[in-house]
Amino acid sequence: MGQRFKLTIPVIVVSLISLLSSKAFAAFSFENKNIEDTCSFSPTACLERIDAALASSPSSNRIKFDLLQYRYVALFNLQRIEQLHKETSQWLERPNLPVAFTITVYIYFAKSAMVLEDESISQKYADKAIALLKDMQQAFPSPIRLIELANLKMQYGQVDEALTLLTNLEQKFINSKNAYFQMELHGNLGHITRELELYDKSLGYWESASYWAEIYGNKQQQAVIFFNQGYVYQLKHLYVEAIEAYGQAHQLAKEAQDLAKLNQANFRIAQCLFKLGKLQQAKDYMQQVDIEDLPFVDHPEFNQLQQEL
Repeated sequence: MGQRFKLTIPVIVVSLISLLSSKAFAAFSFENKNIEDTCSFSPTACLERIDAALASSPSSNRIKFDLLQYRYVALFNLQRIEQLHKETSQWLERPNLPVAFTITVYIYFAKSAMVLEDESISQKYADKAIALLKDMQQAFPSPIRLIELANLKMQYGQVDEALTLLTNLEQKFINSKNAYFQMELHGNLGHITRELELYDKSLGYWESASYWAEIYGNKQQQAVIFFNQGYVYQLKHLYVEAIEAYGQAHQLAKEAQDLAKLNQANFRIAQCLFKLGKLQQAKDYMQQVDIEDLPFVDHPEFNQLQQEL
């Protein structure tokens, strides 16, 4: 199935920690807490720390580039797409940048361009990122990098190749106890099986991703997982189950200060309540949605539901 993957439902993305220079961070801490650890567990706190660190003028370009990579991942996870697009675009054609930084720029510029519906430019830089990822994988093999490669491939229509990569990783690392790796692997398998309309398989993968995410401890990513689980239930017309999953996503997003996901969860709950004929409750949830914090990709459906109510 060669359809193009739309980013209307946010994907769990590899945070590219494996591509960053951990050595650069070894001697760099902020308020006695390692920025790398902060960015692993909270994109909101990550942005706060990185803004402060960048304002203090990092002692080397290497540190600056590492900080920016974490910043771009956090912006994407929080769905601040226009800001991400603007910030990554300024680095696109600059020469002599670190390869890891260039890959991150290409990936997140491509992802933001797709959301902004500039598909040709999105494809161009996704192809550039895929080529660099393949080269890097040959030089420095990394399972987590293969997940990122599969993630890009499935978003840009190379579904069979992406599924093969992911299922091979699933079989090879079936006994791995690395919670971050398993969370990313099962989350991406949840996405691709959903797009292939293998909904029961998708729910199984999201359940596994939820298990590993709880162990990993990133509440924002837990919220994303419950949200995606709710979306699959919604596609199956199991609206009660969907509402329960979206409710979990709402609570976790609130704890993680992810306003975009919180508002998306409220909106999706309203959709499900509407389908169940609970119109007043649907209206109540719609009133809780702050349109300013609802990702604009949801605006057409939001406006449609408002009219129907």
